[in-house]
Amino acid sequence: MWTRKTAMKLIEREYDIKMPIRTIGDYLKCLSFTPQNSAIRAYKQNPKSR
Repeated sequence: MWTRKTAMKLIEREYDIKMPIRTIGDYLKCLSFTPQNSAIRAYKQNPKSR
């Protein structure tokens, strides 16, 4: 899962370009990368509760 912060760090590391976190969010949204919480919920889910 991509976050604005991880994408910002990747761009800065790979291309030596510093961009505002808001701009990163706009680009990710244009590319249809939206926040996903299912991975966190699945990780915290208790299998014994089923």
